Amino acid sequence: MTKKLFPMVAVAIFSLGASFMARAETTGSEVPENWQDEIAGIATLAEEQYPQDFTTSTIDTDKVKGAVYFKAEIPREIAKKAARLPYLELVGDTGISNLEAQDIHHEIADKVHQENPDLKFGSFVDFKKRTVEIELDSSQAQERMSNSIAEIANKHYGKLKLNIKYAIKSKSTLDALYGGGFMNKCTSAFSVESEYFNFGNALLTAGHCNTSQSYQSIPLTYEGNYVGERGDFAVYSTTAYTAPQYYSKPGHLVNVTATRNPAVGQALCRNGMTTGQECGQRVVANEYCDYTEKPRVCGLTVMNSRLARRGDSGGPWFSSTYAYGIHSRALLYDNSARDAFTPVRAAEKYLNVKVKTV
Repeated sequence: MTKKLFPMVAVAIFSLGASFMARAETTGSEVPENWQDEIAGIATLAEEQYPQDFTTSTIDTDKVKGAVYFKAEIPREIAKKAARLPYLELVGDTGISNLEAQDIHHEIADKVHQENPDLKFGSFVDFKKRTVEIELDSSQAQERMSNSIAEIANKHYGKLKLNIKYAIKSKSTLDALYGGGFMNKCTSAFSVESEYFNFGNALLTAGHCNTSQSYQSIPLTYEGNYVGERGDFAVYSTTAYTAPQYYSKPGHLVNVTATRNPAVGQALCRNGMTTGQECGQRVVANEYCDYTEKPRVCGLTVMNSRLARRGDSGGPWFSSTYAYGIHSRALLYDNSARDAFTPVRAAEKYLNVKVKTV
């Protein structure tokens, strides 16, 4: 039986083919509390071990089910591991990998930015609509810009189309700390270590935070940061011990057992020095590019609402004992303010660090 991932629409460039439903000898009532993390674990493995095949992943918290999508055939290793999760569906034959989609995404977004350097906008891939979405402030749509964007929109980009959305936008706001908290300038995310840089104790936080930091009275040494195409993250080392734990809320420590990449639809929690713990926000987009600030920041995961405030920057996004992200900013998505974070695995990769786990 062939099952389509999404209903066909007039602008469809590729169709999605056969699906495989992972099944196990359990009933629907036996879904574990960490079912979302189990799905995210399979999706993370697929994305990192099969980058040429992986397309995207989604989670539906209302229906208690998720799906992982692939460009062509479903890798045997993934099918085997997914067989024990009755609430996970594997879908093949999407016709495009996430790597290919993001290459098209960045080509289009960079073209828009190069021809209109003063234009402020956000961009991301919507796999459901098979489009690269550009969210643009309608007040900026001057005739010259509109004509330029129209030319870009009419260009053929293979398996994805460009969709321009005009909305009333305000300036994106960074959640930079302006006083007090876990660190003197920002919230800390997770403890890390690095064999590459030869330090065993360090903390992750947001890259846009001031380079001078301390953790209460303990001095921190700036080791590096990045704010750009891969995200918004920084690392600070210390002579003190950094434990493989994080505050899920003030005064409550939780062990970190692993890191995960977020799936669209997944519910996560966040903690910050200003607002404390907030849970229940859901992922609406991954690999989002924010062109409303300079430099632009890509690789962001966008949530369905805005709850964080100034001072929460750099704080952890998590689910149970799993580390997911580093809080970055607020941005305008679909004409609404949303929280956004950098996936922690991106920070690990590009800073050459490893999140400490138990």
